[in-house]
Amino acid sequence: MAEVNVSRDALEKTKTALKEYNADVSGFSPKIGQSISEITDKANTKMKRIAELIDESEQKINRLTQKIEELGRKIADLERELQEKEQDLQGAENELQAKKMEAESLKQRIAELEQQLSRARGNAAVQIQKQISQLKEKLHEVQRQISELENKISKLKERSSQIKQELPKLKQEKNELEDELHKEKQHLAKLKDQQERMKLAKRKMDDSLRDLQASAKSFEARAASKTDTTINSVDRCIATIDEYLGG
Repeated sequence: MAEVNVSRDALEKTKTALKEYNADVSGFSPKIGQSISEITDKANTKMKRIAELIDESEQKINRLTQKIEELGRKIADLERELQEKEQDLQGAENELQAKKMEAESLKQRIAELEQQLSRARGNAAVQIQKQISQLKEKLHEVQRQISELENKISKLKERSSQIKQELPKLKQEKNELEDELHKEKQHLAKLKDQQERMKLAKRKMDDSLRDLQASAKSFEARAASKTDTTINSVDRCIATIDEYLGG
């Protein structure tokens, strides 16, 4: 009879072990699900980060493009202004040369009339003096125009010099930005290629994780069913022993 009791105790221990195993198995699928969720979250975080990097790169490309376009317009405006200033300078210098010749001619004419005035008398002297006065007024006006032209020429030369100094700097800056833009476009292309590869890898991973989740649920269901069947068998054995001992 003692041997029967030992067998019954062994069956009770087996039943307890089976129940613990059943409890462990029934938590298998949720644990797998939690792990899958953590893996998916990490993958989504990486996908979000690559999307942010692409957005930052695209914004940088837009800023560089706008700056290059602005510099291009400024360079074109300065080149056009320089051409206009050089044309104006040529015209002003030609006009200045003509005015200086006119002034010299007036001076010569005045000198001639002054010599005549020194020999003239009466009404002739009055007429000569009148001509001299008129020519001096005209000479004064021409000299004023010469002064204005010289001032204009000075300003034109100064502005032309400023433009000639500024243009190379702007062109160099534009070239540097264009180089930076080219590199950034290459960087963006690499990021987008990386994103596509990550998307493909994630799709494959998602498929594999879904299969794993399904397999885990299937295993859990089969294991639980087999364990329940075994526990039922143990219960029947224990019941038989109890019946025997009670009999």
